[in-house]
Amino acid sequence: MISRPSVVIPVQPQEVSLPLLFARQAETWGARRLWLGQSHNLETFSLLSYLAGAGVRLPLGTCVAWTALRPPYTAGLVARSIAAMSGHPLVAGFGPATPAQVAAVRGRPYDSPVRATADYVRRVRELTEGAPVEVGAGVLRPAMARAVAPHAHVAITWLTPPRYLAERLVPVLRADTVAPRLATVVHFALAGPGRDPRVLADSAIRDHLRLPHYAGMLRLAGLDPEGDAESLIDAGVFVYGTVAEVLDRLAAYRAAGVDEIILNPSAAFFEHGPAAALADLEALFAALAAG
Repeated sequence: MISRPSVVIPVQPQEVSLPLLFARQAETWGARRLWLGQSHNLETFSLLSYLAGAGVRLPLGTCVAWTALRPPYTAGLVARSIAAMSGHPLVAGFGPATPAQVAAVRGRPYDSPVRATADYVRRVRELTEGAPVEVGAGVLRPAMARAVAPHAHVAITWLTPPRYLAERLVPVLRADTVAPRLATVVHFALAGPGRDPRVLADSAIRDHLRLPHYAGMLRLAGLDPEGDAESLIDAGVFVYGTVAEVLDRLAAYRAAGVDEIILNPSAAFFEHGPAAALADLEALFAALAAG
C-alpha cells in the first residue's frame, strides 16, 4: 500500500474556479499536498496566494517554477509569504526550463543550467531559513541530482520511470547522509469504457517528450521518447489500468525510493474533461482510505 499521495492541478488555469475545485476536492480526499506547475495564464505563485486567501487549508507546492522569472530574493519572499498565508509549509520548487525559454526571458540562455539551478536553490534556501518553506529543484538527470542534492529539501521529477529512479537518480541524491526527499509526478488514468491507453498517454505526455531534457532523460533510461506509447506504459512513464493495477504500479515508485507521489490526471482531463479527472482521483483516494 502506498502512502498518502499528493495531487497536481493538471493544466495551466485560465480562471480560479478550476484550481479551487481541485483544491477543495484534494482537501476532502486527504491529499498530502496540492501542487501547481509553471503557469503562464494565472501566475503560479499568485494563484497559490489566492488559494490560501480563499481558505484552502492544504499544504501547497510548485513543481516547478522557472528560475528565470524572478530573482532568488523575490522567490524567497513570495515563498515565505504563501507559507504564512496558508498556514502550512510550502514546497517552493524551481527549475531552469529550456535554453530557448530562458533566452526569451533574460536575453540569453544560462551558461550552465545545472550550475544556475543549484546556485538559485542554494540562495532561496538561505533566504527562507527558519520559515516553513522547503526548497525544491526539478531533477531529471544525474548531473542535476548531484548539483542540487546539497541544497534542496526536495528533488522533484516528472516522467521518470521507477527503474530509472532506482538505478540512476536515487543513488546520486542519497550519496550523502543528508539527502533531499524525492517527489515524483506520475501521469495516470483509470481504465474504462471508451478509453484507449495509447491515446490517453499521448495526450498527457507527448508535449513533454518533445522537449530535449525530457527526451534525453528517457534515452538515458533506455527508452525511445519517439517510440510507441505502449513501451512508455510498460515502463511506468504513464500508468494505466484498474484501481488495483494503478495502485500496484504506484507502489513500484515507492519501492524505487519515491517519498511523495504526485498524481497527475491530465490524460483524463484532456480527453474526457475535468469531471473525469476528478473521478479518477477520487477512486484512487477511496481505495486507499478503504485499505
